[in-house]
Amino acid sequence: PHYPKQSHKFDIFAIEVDGLIGADYLHHPEVKFLPYAAWIRNESLTLSLNSVDGGQIQPKTVSSLSLPKLSKVRGLDFADWLMKTVTEEDYVVMKMDVG
Repeated sequence: PHYPKQSHKFDIFAIEVDGLIGADYLHHPEVKFLPYAAWIRNESLTLSLNSVDGGQIQPKTVSSLSLPKLSKVRGLDFADWLMKTVTEEDYVVMKMDVG
């Protein structure tokens, strides 16, 4: 894709709750890494973290035969963060993987 301001320096953010995936961003100092789960509120969440599939929010009932390892993580109010981070004049490109 061709972005309108190709000579402009972009701010790059990565929001990723899985520490194994997030560790890859240590090799990319140009990326501002946010170790959170993108969410609708700033709150604690219980997730099953799988470095292959990413964090998956667990339903309230889980079969006792397949209990996943659950982790407490911090959720980030993505809409609030975005409104505080960018302005109407900014050109925003977003890639989002939702699992």
